[in-house]
Amino acid sequence: MNRTNIFIGVALIFAASMSPANATTATGTFAVTATVTSGCVIASTTDLAFGNYDPANVNFSTQKTGTGSVSVRCVIGGTGISLALNQGAHPVTGSTCTIPQRQMVFGINTLPYFLYSNPGNTTVWGCTTGTNTVSFTPTGVLTANVLTTYGVIPAGDDTPAGNYSDTVTATVTF
Repeated sequence: MNRTNIFIGVALIFAASMSPANATTATGTFAVTATVTSGCVIASTTDLAFGNYDPANVNFSTQKTGTGSVSVRCVIGGTGISLALNQGAHPVTGSTCTIPQRQMVFGINTLPYFLYSNPGNTTVWGCTTGTNTVSFTPTGVLTANVLTTYGVIPAGDDTPAGNYSDTVTATVTF
């Protein structure tokens, strides 16, 4: 080792053993803030598929049913949250959000169906807030609110064979 390295080593040891005799400190504070905004998203949907509907082989007093779902994630604490289902892409002429008359289409042919918010198929699900939308209390963004859609094809519909479809839009209001 040369002298310069020894001198630097001794100086470092000496400096490390010294404590400042008159050290002073000063403190300050600062705020940490965040604003959590209310919000909801439609996390996922499950199609409502009625399956095969054969008017020739059903009792004309028996309707065809099916279910689907809409999963909604919302910030906890939101109020007045509701889910609306529009009239579909092919509503019957004269259909309204209050009394939706939905139908599936295959070419020029139509097949009527109804959407309900309860398993007894008595509460029509539409798009008039406060009248026929579904209100719910959010469970938070980690656990989705899963809202089941109950569908019915009325009994006794005489419809030509084909693959019928429609598209319904779900809208969450918060």
